[in-house]
Amino acid sequence: MNKLDFIRKEEKKYHDFCYENYKLFEEGSWLSKPVKTVLDYCLY
Repeated sequence: MNKLDFIRKEEKKYHDFCYENYKLFEEGSWLSKPVKTVLDYCLY
C-alpha cells in the first residue's frame, strides 16, 4: 500500500468512528454546526 492509500484509509477510519460515535449538531460537539469552509465551498 502506498502512502496516499494509507492516509486515505486512516482518514476513512477516523470519519467512520466520528459519525458512528457522535451525534451531528449535538451542543458542545465539534459537529454542532457545519464547518464554514465547507459551507463556503458548497454555496459558491
